[in-house]
Amino acid sequence: MCPVDTSNAIQIKVDSATLAGTLIGIDTICASQNAGSIEVQGSTGNVTLWETRNHPTQPWVSVPSTGNTLNYTNLLDTTYYRAHVQSGTCNAILTNEISLVVDAQTQGGVMLGSNAFCATVNSGVVNLVNSVGTLQRWQWSQDGVVWNDSTYTSNNLA
Repeated sequence: MCPVDTSNAIQIKVDSATLAGTLIGIDTICASQNAGSIEVQGSTGNVTLWETRNHPTQPWVSVPSTGNTLNYTNLLDTTYYRAHVQSGTCNAILTNEISLVVDAQTQGGVMLGSNAFCATVNSGVVNLVNSVGTLQRWQWSQDGVVWNDSTYTSNNLA
């Protein structure tokens, strides 16, 4: 009978299971004048790939970044992001999808209407046209220096 022999020892590394975590970021930004970041929080593993698309039905496109934070700047349209997270040799898992909704840049518009009235009898309508955004309030002034707020929030001031 032959003697018992022992093989060499090897170390077996057990990777923690992948946990995708959650994407965190501002969800509504202004067109062209925006900058910020999206971050993966609470993950186990490393971000191996970021992906983006501009519409929910479009295919995902790879973004050349692998850090836990992805920076963006001057987005013009609503943009969707997600990340692939992988712990060691465990399978990669996708994070949640986050959308950055891009609002059109605010524009004050143009006021149309008569600008001359009789001191004793006056009436008319001033219309705000070509504005972008929600009208917050009208203001009026008798001297162009001191401005007073009005309670009207319609695009037509009568």
